[in-house]
Amino acid sequence: MSEFRLIVKDQRTVNKYWSRFNDKSIQTIPHNPIFNRNSNIFTLGSCFAVEIREALKERGFSVFPRLDELELNTDRFRIGGLPDRENFNYYNTFSIEQEFARAVGLWQQQDDDYWQVEDNWWGGDKAFQDPYRRCVFGKTLDDVRHATRLLDSVVHNGMKAADGFLITLGLIEVWKIKHNQRVACMEPGYNEGGGLDETEFYLSDFEENVRNLEHIVEHIGVLNPNANIVFTVSPVPLGRTFTDNDVYVANMESKSLLRTAAAQVCRRHNHVHYFQSYDICNAIKNPFIEDGRHVQPDVVKMIVNGFISSFFSA
Repeated sequence: MSEFRLIVKDQRTVNKYWSRFNDKSIQTIPHNPIFNRNSNIFTLGSCFAVEIREALKERGFSVFPRLDELELNTDRFRIGGLPDRENFNYYNTFSIEQEFARAVGLWQQQDDDYWQVEDNWWGGDKAFQDPYRRCVFGKTLDDVRHATRLLDSVVHNGMKAADGFLITLGLIEVWKIKHNQRVACMEPGYNEGGGLDETEFYLSDFEENVRNLEHIVEHIGVLNPNANIVFTVSPVPLGRTFTDNDVYVANMESKSLLRTAAAQVCRRHNHVHYFQSYDICNAIKNPFIEDGRHVQPDVVKMIVNGFISSFFSA
């Protein structure tokens, strides 16, 4: 098998034969220029979305949300890895759908809908956590509420400014909050956070994930009826599974289900498209760094170049 190559083709001439892929190590990408150099792209999803986001920014594209515009005050609150890394991540379709539902006014986080956790940052006895966003902590309840409002503003402004959305899907294992059945952004105890008593594990199914994706499409239609949407599946495997299955088996189920759900929704809507990040990595012999999970920089570069060549006009 020769060195793997991506080739952008007209939709009518994409490769139809496994023998050509096997002999030539070629994967074709349909040319579908729905964006241009002036497009505003909102990226959201798993950690691989961060990689694509950073690569697009480096190439001079306009990318949202503008997390660098947040007025951070680490004496009062912490938001993910900011300002060092814009890892504003959502790994499941439930959390992503909740973020869009919040933006269109379908739900509002209540003032007491936060978790009290051990203070591992400011030297006090307790701190507070926003369960719906990754690693958002406040020294006091007012501080974490302030962080939430800051994120509300920058995220929702970015959604309204965007004419294109790139959404990366990661996993199907979720943690439901017991008192309202919404879904927490992360598993209990992640990064010294809470949730052990407040949540319960739930393995979501195909129909639920399709429904979440359909709701995301509906919410984006409210924000911008003319926006194009691209779904992709993160190639990054599960770090661990909370099911009774072996992690490899659980990962295969998770990725296969999300890949199929994305395809199902894309077939229903002319303005919703699929990009083959997951498929590209599956076709490459060694796409990951030594940890076996995170994608090698040269592979990320190949994927981003393929995304741009496929969806952006010259």
